[in-house]
Amino acid sequence: MVGVVADNKMNALDRSPYPAVYWAIEQMPSANAWVAIRTKADPGSMANAAQAAILALDRDLAITEVQPMPAVMSDSLWRPRFAAVLIAVFAAVAAVLTAAGIYAVFSYLVSRRSQELGVRVALGAGRRDIVALVLGSVLRVTSMGIAAGTAASLLLGRLLTSQFNAVQPNDGALVGGIAGSLLVLAAVSGLWPAIRATGADPLTALRRQ
Repeated sequence: MVGVVADNKMNALDRSPYPAVYWAIEQMPSANAWVAIRTKADPGSMANAAQAAILALDRDLAITEVQPMPAVMSDSLWRPRFAAVLIAVFAAVAAVLTAAGIYAVFSYLVSRRSQELGVRVALGAGRRDIVALVLGSVLRVTSMGIAAGTAASLLLGRLLTSQFNAVQPNDGALVGGIAGSLLVLAAVSGLWPAIRATGADPLTALRRQ
């Protein structure tokens, strides 16, 4: 009997389908064989019954690696799962460094602009105005970085596609989620420098003029 079957993944879920030929075991005997059993019952409860049925055919057969299909599928994904864990760790470290960098840079800029901020307070600027001014600067600079990073991610996105089948290079939801997360991170990191900026002394600023 000769036929054609649809594409399917062999050996691992993270590999693309490739040409394969199915032979009847009588045509090409092998020392190893895999048997898949579909059941509506709990797979664990069927293991003993399956082994008994196979041994009833030939008691000399050695049965090893009896596993439910979810476990087999999980084992085939250890490489992309390990890579995903590494990427998550590096992403977390990058997020912490980004937050620390934003805080340090804008704390420094606020200290350099203390005279300007004091003059603004003397001219009637309120706490909300000062906070909005500093946070606006934080978000504006962050938005420029996000725009540059998004452009780079679109160019390099195909590299992720080769590592993770579920990731698309132009996944708008993914890009939007990352951009939104970075904006929130920047806003939180810049909040304390913005609050500190409201303490600018208008009298000191006016004396320096």
